[in-house]
Amino acid sequence: MRIKLVTGDTPQIPISITDPATGLPIDLSSATVALKVRVVGEDLKATVACTLLTGRVRDDDTIDTAAPYNVAGAGGRCQANCDATVFDAAGEYEAEVEVTIGSVITTPYRVHKITVREDF
Repeated sequence: MRIKLVTGDTPQIPISITDPATGLPIDLSSATVALKVRVVGEDLKATVACTLLTGRVRDDDTIDTAAPYNVAGAGGRCQANCDATVFDAAGEYEAEVEVTIGSVITTPYRVHKITVREDF
């Protein structure tokens, strides 16, 4: 799925991280999560801190907040809170999620595509 934005937008981008082998959410409750953004073909533009959220995403895209998913991050959910400087120019962007638990850094393989157009 491609995210479509307008220059200067300040999106709160929801992220749900699951184990590809089991489909179960990865517990992020003790993690630091960041969204790393770059313009396609260029160096890193921004690293956006993510806020951990309660709940897990069910198969029907509803949110299950029953225990143990009533703890922020336990259900693999977070959101990147972008400021106006992240998507300040029209163009094609790429983003990846970086999860740090203790001294272990894990980057899920998927690259997110983001298209930004000029504002009116």
